[in-house]
Amino acid sequence: MKTQTKTFRFVGTLFYSLGIIVGFFLLCLIVWGDLEASLFSSGLDAEKSLSSLRCPIFLSPNETGVITAKFKNPTENDWERYSRVFISEGFVTLMREIKKTIPIPAGTTETVFWEVYPEDAAYERIIFFRIYVNAKYPYPSLGGSCGIIMMDYWGLSGQQIFISLIIFSIACISFGILIWRLSFRKSDRDFYKHLNARYALFFVLYLGIGIGYLGSWVIALILLTIGLLMIGIIIGSKISPMT
Repeated sequence: MKTQTKTFRFVGTLFYSLGIIVGFFLLCLIVWGDLEASLFSSGLDAEKSLSSLRCPIFLSPNETGVITAKFKNPTENDWERYSRVFISEGFVTLMREIKKTIPIPAGTTETVFWEVYPEDAAYERIIFFRIYVNAKYPYPSLGGSCGIIMMDYWGLSGQQIFISLIIFSIACISFGILIWRLSFRKSDRDFYKHLNARYALFFVLYLGIGIGYLGSWVIALILLTIGLLMIGIIIGSKISPMT
């Protein structure tokens, strides 16, 4: 019985740890790409962040990436917003500029698209994208940036790689917790302490991934740091997922 219990705990911990490692790997890539892109400067500083900016997380060498942003006109008059986009061209120091006037009818929201290509990646690793939108009185200028990581695995698209990593990580974590729970009796004193620690780490990790996916890399970085600190605390208190 003790041998079976130890086996269940080992197998459960192994799968849980693998899922956590894959999740942290994904979160690190998300933060790294956008952090690097934030340093990709056009020399223009916006007054407010363009929160509607959406970029792919990964891009394969055989596909075209599509970046989108939404622009709202809350007034009763038709107007235009003038945008300037800067995209890396194979090197951090090289970029191309795309200027576009965006007509927005009164009371509507317009979605604008930009395409990026594998050859845009600086040093074949990250595509840098930055946008600046001129102010429209009384509304402030808008700006944003993102970094798209080049990935080439099994012929999958960037989105397929992202989804596959998410599914694999969550599946490993879920299976690991299920098997690990079978090794405990609910009357065991430390059962809920161990279980809550694992759930809390999972929550922080995937909250960071979700927020990073939406483009808020600063908050994602904070959650990444919190997650790493939690692992340190767990190990220090001898309730690590690794034990």
